[in-house]
Amino acid sequence: MSSKTAMPLFRKNPQLQLDKLCHTCKYLLTQLLEATKNRIDPTRSTSRSNSKTGDLQARKGTERKPDFLPLIAEAFVEKGFRRTTTAQLAERCQVRENELYRIWPNKKSMFLDSIRFVFDHVVAQWKSGIDLEAEATAAEQLIANQARQRGDSRLHRVIFTGLGEVDDPEIRKALKNLYQQFHKVISGYVRDHREKLRQDSDKLKSGVLEFSLSDEDTAWAMIGLGSIFDIQHELGVGTMARRREMLGESISSLLNSTKQGKKNS
Repeated sequence: MSSKTAMPLFRKNPQLQLDKLCHTCKYLLTQLLEATKNRIDPTRSTSRSNSKTGDLQARKGTERKPDFLPLIAEAFVEKGFRRTTTAQLAERCQVRENELYRIWPNKKSMFLDSIRFVFDHVVAQWKSGIDLEAEATAAEQLIANQARQRGDSRLHRVIFTGLGEVDDPEIRKALKNLYQQFHKVISGYVRDHREKLRQDSDKLKSGVLEFSLSDEDTAWAMIGLGSIFDIQHELGVGTMARRREMLGESISSLLNSTKQGKKNS
């Protein structure tokens, strides 16, 4: 139908014109409602975007935690807990302070993780120096390595500075857990070493070996000797060579001394 024909028709039939108009309005209204339904609220969109960006940044920060911890621990080694500021820690890590706060809520949390880092780092160092295929036991290798290397690292200062903060329950708990974990690892080395000595004794028919101290007490004594070495090292008591020699001899004696006073080597 041409426009010339349609226009008179609409004029002659107003109802047809009204129906056509209603149909058009209904169509437009439907399209408008559909568009409104699918449209995202700008405020909500910004909020969600910021949330996702924050989560992503937090994940990136958490992923960088292993990179930051050695640097943070070293800062505590140099200045202690109280004299170290978060600004100095951020500078050491080459980031802004807010980057660190995405991982840790405060400086104390950074220090607590530094204590845990000391354990992880030291034990990893012990294990890397032990050859499980070697004839010497893991305990013997550990003693030899400590006699050569003790004092090269300064991470014991993190523990020392923590001991000055044991009135804080969280720091006290972290240090206690640190020593208990060290004790557990060393006790295992002591137990395996002495089991080998007992097996060798059985082969030689030398009788049952009874050691002067239990495995657990020996492990605590070894930790104590290591701490004494660290104190001597900090105070400059004796030479490094002599300190290491005494450490090796003392721990070896503890490890192998039996109730009969006989040292097994």
